[in-house]
Amino acid sequence: RSWQVCHSLEAVSGAGVRAVAVQLDPKLAASSRTSHVEAIVGALRWERKIVLVSSSAAGALSSPFVLGPDTFLRVAGHISIAAPLDSSAHRPRADTRETDPSPRKTPTLLVFGDLDNSFPPDSPQAHDQAAFFSGSAHKVVLPGAGHACHLSAPEDFNRLLVDFVCGCRDDRKVPVAAEWT
Repeated sequence: RSWQVCHSLEAVSGAGVRAVAVQLDPKLAASSRTSHVEAIVGALRWERKIVLVSSSAAGALSSPFVLGPDTFLRVAGHISIAAPLDSSAHRPRADTRETDPSPRKTPTLLVFGDLDNSFPPDSPQAHDQAAFFSGSAHKVVLPGAGHACHLSAPEDFNRLLVDFVCGCRDDRKVPVAAEWT
C-alpha cells in the first residue's frame, strides 16, 4: 500500500519500467526468505534483470536473495530504504572467478531520512551496510524525512528511484545522481 501512497509504481512505469509491489511476510524464517523471493521473481517470468527495492524490515527479508551467489544473473540493482541488511546468508560462489561479479558489487542505493530515529543514517549499522557493498553503494540522506522516507519525501524519493532504475537498466557506472549527502 505504501507504494501506492507515494506513487512510486507510477513513477517508474512512467519511465518505461515494469514494476510490481509485493508485501513480504515478516514472519518468514531466515532459511526460507531466499526461496520465497526466488519464487516471486520466478513467477514474474521477466526476461530482464530486476531492481529490488526494500523498505524497513523488508530489507532483512530480501537481502538474502540480493546477496545470493547467482544474484548477478538476476539482479541489476538494489535499493534499501532504511532497511537492515541480513548478510548471514551471503556465501560467495564456490566456482567464483575473478571476472564473476560479486553480489556485494551489485549497484546499491541506500536511502535514509535525516529524521529517522529507528535506523539513523549515521548509525554504525548504516556505515557497515555501505561498507559491505564494496564501494558499489551510494548513500543518500533525504532532508526532513523520517524512517519511511519514501512516504515523507515522495517526490525526492521517486526522482532517485527512477534515476537509479534507469541507470541500472542502461548499465551506467554511476547509478544515481543526487544533490543530497
